[in-house]
Amino acid sequence: MLRKIILNLAVILVAINSAYPINYLQSFQSARKDRTKSNQVKSTSNKSVKTKTGEIVKENKRRGSSGKNEKRNQSAKNASRNQKNKESAKQNLKTKNLDKAKSQNSSKSRNRAREQTRLANQAKNQVKSQVKNQAEIMPRRSHAPLKFKSSENSKEDLKTNQTNKTFIVKNFSEPLRNNPNPNAQIKNKVKLGTVLNASQKNADWYLVGQSDELKGWISARAVDAFDEISAEKIYLQIAEESYRQDMNFEKASELADFLNRAIRETKTTTTKARLEFLRLLTVKQALKAFPLDKRESSPYSDFLRVNKEIIIYNQPNAEWIITSKAFWDLQRKYSSLPIAEEIAWEASQNPLPGECGSDLVCMIFYVRMTKAEYLRLYPDGRKSVEALEEMADLLEKIFNNSKASFYDQKDSSYKTEFFELIVELEKIVARSNSAKKEKVLQQLKKISERFTMAN
Repeated sequence: MLRKIILNLAVILVAINSAYPINYLQSFQSARKDRTKSNQVKSTSNKSVKTKTGEIVKENKRRGSSGKNEKRNQSAKNASRNQKNKESAKQNLKTKNLDKAKSQNSSKSRNRAREQTRLANQAKNQVKSQVKNQAEIMPRRSHAPLKFKSSENSKEDLKTNQTNKTFIVKNFSEPLRNNPNPNAQIKNKVKLGTVLNASQKNADWYLVGQSDELKGWISARAVDAFDEISAEKIYLQIAEESYRQDMNFEKASELADFLNRAIRETKTTTTKARLEFLRLLTVKQALKAFPLDKRESSPYSDFLRVNKEIIIYNQPNAEWIITSKAFWDLQRKYSSLPIAEEIAWEASQNPLPGECGSDLVCMIFYVRMTKAEYLRLYPDGRKSVEALEEMADLLEKIFNNSKASFYDQKDSSYKTEFFELIVELEKIVARSNSAKKEKVLQQLKKISERFTMAN
């Protein structure tokens, strides 16, 4: 652009010189000098600008390079700082985990120690309890008596708690003691089936009773929980667990008294039938152990008086026995129940009072009212085979009895009674489906023929 302007000025000057008489060469040289100076000035100015621009670019490059270095250094510093922070965080986490593990191990150790202590105390208590129970069961030995701490010094006294429960005594003549201790003084005794209210509990003992006479400590093993709703079931359970065929008079009479009370309070037919049957069996056991020489003194005289309706004195054997009528009446009362057959069998095994001597009719009548009566009611019952076998044994003894009155019976009523009994027995035995009946029928025929031939 500048060059075009200069050329234009030259053209203009030429035109002017032609119009005006000026020395063109001098003007041109002057213009060229001026132009050369101007170009030198511009060149110097451009060099200066380029120099400055280069310096600026270099400075910028230097600064940029420096900035990058600073950024790189800063980034390196940050990375180093982050690495240190991570290592520090890892170290802190390791420290925390170690502390936590130590705390857990310490807690486990403490729990393990507590559990070991608890198990040791439990084992110690079990040993104490076993020793205590064994001391109550085993007789004392003079060379190594078992000793217990008195209740005043026992730690168990500190564990006495208030309670409000009802219990029933399930043992015979259970002692009431002054203190909850098996060695404490016996204050009184409570009979089987007595219902008691407990006001305090101390380990395995209950403080029962209201009046001073019946108030004392009773062993928890001697009682069962009692409530009116389950009373009948509880009565029957105690009665069945208490009945034994080898009971002495004291236990049998105590059980009989309990059964009398239980029967009065029982309404369910099946339960009442069982209780009444157990009562007859218990009275029978009591009479077996009855001391005749003490029949006039209490409690023996009281027992005879209470049970006078169902007992009789058997003079030949000098003993009191329960009447068979009591069993047969009970069987008829509950004939629709399964227990009736069991009662009938017991009745057939019960002895009759008196003795027959040589009376043949009396002997046969005995068979008719015992074994034959069971067969009449249950010809194919659970005990029918056994009844037939026992009949066969009795008839065999009668046939071989040399004292039996087979001969010279002139009394017609006696003969009539004899043959009526034989016919009745044959009818009863014939109803059975057991093969054992044939032997009994043959024996009855032999006895009848012998009597007929003798008279």
